[in-house]
Amino acid sequence: MTEKNSGLSTDAEDVVLQQQFVRAITSFEAIILSQIDIKNKLADRLNYSIRAGIIILGFVAISILILLLTLSSQINRISSVVSEMNQDFYSVAADMARINGYIESMEKQVALLNNINGQTAV
Repeated sequence: MTEKNSGLSTDAEDVVLQQQFVRAITSFEAIILSQIDIKNKLADRLNYSIRAGIIILGFVAISILILLLTLSSQINRISSVVSEMNQDFYSVAADMARINGYIESMEKQVALLNNINGQTAV
């Protein structure tokens, strides 16, 4: 009878162990599935974040392009203004040289006035 009891208890223990094993596997499977679901949700969020980042970078790139185009058109204008200023400076330099010539001529004439005053003094 002990053998029958031990055989029954072993069978009962096996059934209990098998039920516990099935519960453990089911629980493990549920945990793994929930982790997979969480990872999928995180992957979706990451994809949305990447898409938003790409869109923002696109806007930034377009803004930089517009700024560069604006600046390049202004560079031509600035270059023409600087060229005009250079021409004005050349003409001012030529006028200054001519005025220096006049001043030197006047200095010579003033120096001659002293001689004329000395000769005409009574």
